[in-house]
Amino acid sequence: MAQEHIVAVGLLTNRDLERLGSGFRRCFPVSDDRKFEDLLRAIDEADAASLRARCSSDQQNKMPPAR
Repeated sequence: MAQEHIVAVGLLTNRDLERLGSGFRRCFPVSDDRKFEDLLRAIDEADAASLRARCSSDQQNKMPPAR
């Protein structure tokens, strides 16, 4: 049997798992021990910066209103 490749890793809440339903086959619970707090904060900040950059780019690429 060929080895399966990981295609995604995510942090999900119990509510997220409920929404995914029984089709979601594998999850590994992690404790909330604050070991990854700095990493998660950096990811959130990078995501927010990326969103701001995309929104700014979208605004700059809009055509002016027709007169």
